[in-house]
Amino acid sequence: SGGAGGRSKASVEYVSKQPGPQSPRRLRAPIQPLLQRGGGAGASGIAGGSLTAQRSYVRASDCGHPTGSGAASLSPERSEPRSIGTSGGHRQIRAAELSRIQAQDEVRRQREAAARDALAHTVHDVGRRSDAEVLRALETAVQGAKAAGISGALLSEAIDAARAVRQREETRAELRAAVDAKHPSALLLGRAKALGIRTNDPAVRAMEATIQRAVEQKAVVHHTAQHQHAAQQQVQHQYQPQQSGGGGLAAADKLDAMLGDKVENGRRVLKGKLEVLNVVGEGAYGVVMRCRDKQTKETVAVKEFKINADDPDADEVRRTSKREVMVLKALKHPNIVTYMGEFYVGDKLYVMMEFVPRNLLEILEDAGHGLERVHVRHCIFQLCKAVTFIHGCGYVYRDIKPENLLVDSKGTLKLCDFGFARRVDAPGGKDEVLTDYVATRWYRAPELLLGPPYPGSDGKTIRTKYGRPVDMWAVGCLMGELTDGEPLFPGESDIDQLHRVQRCVGKLTPGQMMAFSINPNNNNVSFDNLLPPEGLHRRYAGKMNDVELDFVTGLLRVNPGERFTGEWCCRHAYFAEMPEAVEYVGVLDSGGC
Repeated sequence: SGGAGGRSKASVEYVSKQPGPQSPRRLRAPIQPLLQRGGGAGASGIAGGSLTAQRSYVRASDCGHPTGSGAASLSPERSEPRSIGTSGGHRQIRAAELSRIQAQDEVRRQREAAARDALAHTVHDVGRRSDAEVLRALETAVQGAKAAGISGALLSEAIDAARAVRQREETRAELRAAVDAKHPSALLLGRAKALGIRTNDPAVRAMEATIQRAVEQKAVVHHTAQHQHAAQQQVQHQYQPQQSGGGGLAAADKLDAMLGDKVENGRRVLKGKLEVLNVVGEGAYGVVMRCRDKQTKETVAVKEFKINADDPDADEVRRTSKREVMVLKALKHPNIVTYMGEFYVGDKLYVMMEFVPRNLLEILEDAGHGLERVHVRHCIFQLCKAVTFIHGCGYVYRDIKPENLLVDSKGTLKLCDFGFARRVDAPGGKDEVLTDYVATRWYRAPELLLGPPYPGSDGKTIRTKYGRPVDMWAVGCLMGELTDGEPLFPGESDIDQLHRVQRCVGKLTPGQMMAFSINPNNNNVSFDNLLPPEGLHRRYAGKMNDVELDFVTGLLRVNPGERFTGEWCCRHAYFAEMPEAVEYVGVLDSGGC
């Protein structure tokens, strides 16, 4: 722009890249005009109104000159030095201020990035390092994040993780104190396991040993007293006249009741012939014992269901026990534990099965850092065969985890514990209701983590729908754990589990996200600030080849409709070099399973 003298101004652009998503801001500053005598008064300044003609120049009228057309001029003695000095000084100040702001922003960004990285790494280390180490790292990372002004889902996740780890450490201390005091506590042990303390933890093992000693001592005392009482009753009744007809027990029934559960030489004996050697496992509904047949010397496993008349869960235990027997009878397969019979002592059900000495969890704990690839492939192939058979028979297993996979001396894998198995292709189309709390959290598919059931507007309960694909997801989780010895998704809660899943393999489907968001149990929970997915390729870099990664990726697809089926797995290139796999594909081609 120019005044009456008709001068023009050139200008130059300065680009200032401010932090944030906005576009670069252009600052337009005029090149200092040449001041000439007799020229018109021009307006100059930096875009944004930092300077005006009145501030940069001395008006002709102020110097006593006439202001008519063509007569206006600037005094060179006053205006020229002032104009040049003021304009150049403002540019320097502006540039210095801009540099200072940019430097501060860069420092802030670096501090925030470092704090976020520290949070992400420490959260990722939960379950991979000792809780004591992780707790210190989490507390430090949380402090650093707060100091850097970070908020959001990642910080909340780290705080929740620190709280959970701290609870585990406190529970370990309680376990150790109880063991030192020789005070067995099944309640404390159950709390430890519910908090995610693993079964190979020294504090857990010490408490289990303490409980086992107390149980055995109590059992010996109880059954000795029971046997003595039964013997006294027999002596008292042997001289009484026998009643015929309706009322009493037959002689065979009396003998059966007496022989059902007694003590010989300090050991329990079931049915007069099954000597209890030791307890090998315990679940929510039953205890598994290693027993020896006194006649055949054969070792068998016997599961005793915990049915007590005064137990509020007694009916549920009865239903579960009967269902497990029914499923075991229906599913006969080389990779499923063999059912050998059942019997009752009083109202307690006992189920006999083949005894298999070890499970995959014990093998993983002994190995330390996972199994060799050839052994991983062998285990996964056998599991895929078992799952394909189970699904083909119209069932979903729902509880695949290392503890439920037994391995015999020949390396044959056998699936056990069918208490959670349900029929999904029942005759007449009436499937069993698939309840919501199934599978250990670390192996649960995303569709099982969308929230508890809730009442709909029509009064009906709204619950998550799922089916066979939940078993395939668990197979994928197990393959990852067998590869490096670490659980793939060791979540502390259902929400944490979903965070871990999405950070590894990607976000929930739109339908899953909708189901999660409308569930009133998930109010105020969102996944808007998730970090980009880590990816299975990064997690297992150098540990899985392309074929193995393709296989496990197909199992761990968030959309259950896109997940590999058991039969598809058995046909995958992952097993192409296994003769038994080639043979099994032939069985599948002929319509078998």
